[in-house]
Amino acid sequence: MERLSRFWEVDALRGLAIIGMIVYHLIWDLDFFGYNVSVSGLDVFQKVVAGTFILLVGVSLALSYARKARSWDYYFKRGLMVFGWGMVITVVTKLVLEGSYVRFGVLHLIGVSIALGYFFIRFRRLNILFGSLCFVLYYFVKDISSSLWYWIGFSPTFGSVDYFPLLPWFGVVLFGIFLGKTLYFGYKRQFTIVPLRVRWLEYLGKHSLKIYIIHQPVLLGTIYVISII
Repeated sequence: MERLSRFWEVDALRGLAIIGMIVYHLIWDLDFFGYNVSVSGLDVFQKVVAGTFILLVGVSLALSYARKARSWDYYFKRGLMVFGWGMVITVVTKLVLEGSYVRFGVLHLIGVSIALGYFFIRFRRLNILFGSLCFVLYYFVKDISSSLWYWIGFSPTFGSVDYFPLLPWFGVVLFGIFLGKTLYFGYKRQFTIVPLRVRWLEYLGKHSLKIYIIHQPVLLGTIYVISII
């Protein structure tokens, strides 16, 4: 039934973001191995790619709840699973990068956002206000240094290769919930779209978490082997 089917364009957009993430990490890894790859605007590119992922978290939350209303336990467990993978990345990067390891990266943010986002699914337009408030609050706390509340958005006392605090990024999730409830009201597409589907992009989008987890070991291993050869 169409009402219960996935919206292919959401998966495809997530697939594009996956490709962007792989490209970003490939450039970063090459530089890490001393190949001195210099690309202007790489930080902006990272934020755009990550921002797309985070926005789609909100869209997906809205779609998931519209497809089948579930209790908070479901979203808490799902968020905890994603956060757990974030902690795996924390441990691995701690061993490899030492001081600049990932303390609160994209997966940590997404995991917490899935659990918190449940309490905002009932709202639509108000999420524009709540999301904007996240950015306003970030403006006031971003210059206050804290070694304890950095995950909220206070200025960290350390450097990290992947840092996405709740402020302002949870606001992007809330914008995504608004978009999901608006563009797919009643779990029906509220706009016309050209049926130009790219199946492999959809596949990447459907398996984005798995790809996120395995792509860095694959990239690093490949570059390491090539550097030896």
